[in-house]
Amino acid sequence: MSVLNSDLINLFYKLIGLFRSKVFVYVVISKNHIEMVNLSNDKSISRKSIPEFSSDRLLIADNIIAEKLGKEMLFEVCNHDIKSRTISIVLQPLEPGFGVIYPVERMIYQDFVCMIGGNECYLEESTERLTKDMLQQKINMYT
Repeated sequence: MSVLNSDLINLFYKLIGLFRSKVFVYVVISKNHIEMVNLSNDKSISRKSIPEFSSDRLLIADNIIAEKLGKEMLFEVCNHDIKSRTISIVLQPLEPGFGVIYPVERMIYQDFVCMIGGNECYLEESTERLTKDMLQQKINMYT
């Protein structure tokens, strides 16, 4: 019975999320480091991972460590919005030497966004950090 109640509660939150505006979160991933900014309330957080999740070839080489850190951070910047709103994540891998994003990396980043609680993933491939104005232009393109 508790599984049914849990499913009903999750369905209720999803239905509410359909009628509320999206929350956009800007995520920058670099070697063993994640930064997040909730663009709705300007709440931001930046953390370096002690157990490393990056390798010399991949920014997310150990997805379990990266996802655990990402979930904690997303909950901190979105807290109560996580269940009742659509969380759209603009993810930007930003590390010198990691300029080209290959298809396998694209899959890793999309999986990362899904596993931390994001509903939509918009991958940013530019090699410069986005400003607030640039982010707003991107969001306008997505909505």
